[in-house]
Amino acid sequence: MYASYWKLTEKPFEDRLTSRFYYPSSTHQTALLKILYAIENRREVVVLCGPSGVGKSLVQDQLRAQLPEFVGPVISLPYPDLDRDQLLAYLAMQLSDGADQQQTSPALSIRQIESAIRRASLAKKQILLLIEEAEWMEARGGFEALRLLLNLAKIPAKAPVSKDTAEGNADESSTGQTGLTILMNGQPSLLPQLERQVSFNQRIAARCILNRFNVEETYSYITHRLRAAGGSADQIFESAAIDSIHFLTDGVPRRINNLCDMLLMVGYAQESQKISASMVEEVHRDLTPVYAS
Repeated sequence: MYASYWKLTEKPFEDRLTSRFYYPSSTHQTALLKILYAIENRREVVVLCGPSGVGKSLVQDQLRAQLPEFVGPVISLPYPDLDRDQLLAYLAMQLSDGADQQQTSPALSIRQIESAIRRASLAKKQILLLIEEAEWMEARGGFEALRLLLNLAKIPAKAPVSKDTAEGNADESSTGQTGLTILMNGQPSLLPQLERQVSFNQRIAARCILNRFNVEETYSYITHRLRAAGGSADQIFESAAIDSIHFLTDGVPRRINNLCDMLLMVGYAQESQKISASMVEEVHRDLTPVYAS
């Protein structure tokens, strides 16, 4: 609606857009490179943490686009509030091409997961498990289930799996190369949870913490997004307006997107020549209940 008024080719502040709109800030690029390094070197666990709205999902989108060819299948777990048996059953189903299982048991799930890991190993592939909102896992024993999975992934492809090996302490005795990398995505509260899981915590190869933008990064972010949509920040926003945007959003990308999108809409409706600091404050007051929720 407002794009043509501001001489834009499309709306620049949607949360999920093409890679042209990805702003490679220092915090996001550092996290992305650390995760790619861990996957390429077949490490076991990587943790991506940050408060809501800082771009964890955006980093994962970029990761998917840059994964090496040997990585796959990629399994996503968007709702990890599952007990151990439910988690194993879900992963077994996903690794079995999504085939629905009318009857299952932990033993059957383990055999199916083992078989999938074995197939991937023989094909020189690396399974990648992406876990969203991983801070939900602690209460249901999810970390222990993940430790079990990593034990399975360390077993050589030609060796049979015993119950003791799968559920016991295979951490030290296993010598096979891991066939599974787990990327855990969560809130900062995930980090102290992992510290309490001593055995599992030792397997974490990297912890990536996403930070809010500083004021210079907020300027660069807005400029980059508008340029990707065919516009110019200098022609749309007054300098003081961007200062206000940074202050009122705390440099959180999702909040910046929400506020800038509404500013462009209001500026169009009012036929403004530029977005001013006073307009930023007025529009922000209308959006504040949204942020508080």
